Amino acid sequence: MEEKMAKVSILKEGIKELTSIQEKLQERDAKVNLVESFNDLRNYHTEVLICSSLINKKYDDNKLISQARELKIKKVILINSYSNTFSLEKHLGDALLKINLIEGDKYCLEV
Repeated sequence: MEEKMAKVSILKEGIKELTSIQEKLQERDAKVNLVESFNDLRNYHTEVLICSSLINKKYDDNKLISQARELKIKKVILINSYSNTFSLEKHLGDALLKINLIEGDKYCLEV
């Protein structure tokens, strides 16, 4: 039986520790694409999108999910900020996860 690989795209702008995140996902057998813009996502069959809060300059949460659904993206993980504490919030029926990461903390990437 063949396992299905998760198809993850990372919108690079504003993402710190990009290489660490990419490596962690690949360790978990995810197919990872790094993209420069939201429009680039049209070239991939993305299931999960990881982006920074810089996307909110262009899209509010509802518009972001709407755009993601048009591209058949099931889940958006938004790295909301880098701070001293870790937190995770679920929004819009778990379609949007907002994460505050601790910069340099490799354990946060396990989520």
